[in-house]
Amino acid sequence: MFFHSINVFAIDVELNEFIVNGCTDIAACNYDPLADTDDGTCSYDDADGDGVCDDDEILGCTFSVACNYNSAATDDDGSCDYVSCYVFGCLNAFACNYNPLADYDNGTCDFTTCAGCTDVLAC
Repeated sequence: MFFHSINVFAIDVELNEFIVNGCTDIAACNYDPLADTDDGTCSYDDADGDGVCDDDEILGCTFSVACNYNSAATDDDGSCDYVSCYVFGCLNAFACNYNPLADYDNGTCDFTTCAGCTDVLAC
């Protein structure tokens, strides 16, 4: 939670103590833990009801399996990408076109174009 209020200090001359005005409701977006006197400025702006104040919302991809996952995001903005971070190719090490950098098999493994004699001196 971020603190949005500015503490206003006052001195109670009769009690000889400091008074700190601010929002004292812990459920408010602008709760001030230093305030000891509520000044009526508490704000509860949380339009989506997720417990994060509107001013503190961070838009981004909130699904951890997505390529562009943002761990700081508090609200999903529909930008999740599940494709562009993968390298497509043949994952079978015995295939002619094996790609050791691939992490997603795209079904293109070829076992015939490299078949045959591998001796360069053979007829």
